[in-house]
Amino acid sequence: MHSVAVVFLSMAIAQSGNAPSSTRLELPYCELTLIRFAEIPARQSGVLESFPVTEGMMVAADQLLAQVDEREAQLRLAAAQREYDAAAEQAKEDVEAQAARAAAAVAEVEHRDSVAVNARSPGAIPLTEVRRQELTAERAGFQVKVAEMEYAVAGHNSLAQEAKVRLIQHEIETRRIIAPFAGYVAERYRQEGEWVQAGDAVLRIVRMDRLRVEGQVKADLFAPHEIEGRPVVIKVALPGRKEHSVEGTILFASQIIEASGEYRVWAEIDNVPVRETEQRTHWLMRPGMSASMSIDIGSNR
Repeated sequence: MHSVAVVFLSMAIAQSGNAPSSTRLELPYCELTLIRFAEIPARQSGVLESFPVTEGMMVAADQLLAQVDEREAQLRLAAAQREYDAAAEQAKEDVEAQAARAAAAVAEVEHRDSVAVNARSPGAIPLTEVRRQELTAERAGFQVKVAEMEYAVAGHNSLAQEAKVRLIQHEIETRRIIAPFAGYVAERYRQEGEWVQAGDAVLRIVRMDRLRVEGQVKADLFAPHEIEGRPVVIKVALPGRKEHSVEGTILFASQIIEASGEYRVWAEIDNVPVRETEQRTHWLMRPGMSASMSIDIGSNR
């Protein structure tokens, strides 16, 4: 961008005497640029099942832009949901563990009773039977641990199946290509029925309701801290040798001096809709238009 920076020192004469002089920096060669734009990609591979937006349309944030075929994912979701339901049912109650604990309690009581009987009447119950009861009680104790472990595993399996369901649900959601912000559909790269790979750009949207005005300041005139935050009058060149004037503020002054000996500055301005229909809006100002900026540097006393 070619630019010429001109400094004017204007003297305002008040009725009561001389008023402070005001320094203005004129940037006659500026350009309107986009603040926000995006190449919207497909996040899942598949066939573009529907593509309801066309070039030139205005879209709202979170609006559906295109839909990638999700039928196979829906079938996998149904299967995963059944697996989760079964796993959740198994993990609902520890019936096996309760039964194992009850059996272990019975075996322990039988063994204790046999030991007590033999203590009162030695030999009343054969030692082999007492030993069998002791081993049965020990085995029942191990079965309790096994049942408790299986119950814990069932709980983890239920959580794993639930995560699988959520993962497929997320996949289905990402087959819907959504507008990240309100904007203008500048270009469609694909057509309905085409196969797209994950990451392929499907369309381009740009923000039109607010634009940036960029210019260049010679580094030997003013430092960035003297420019940033200063009031500015912007004049945008329109077709038919017309112009649109708007006031604003310099929002950014770069700290980096480019090879030309200049640094970038910009302000932001609201665009003006000039014709609106149900799906389309035509704007007064468009990216690429020429503009000028008159920056009020401040007062010299």
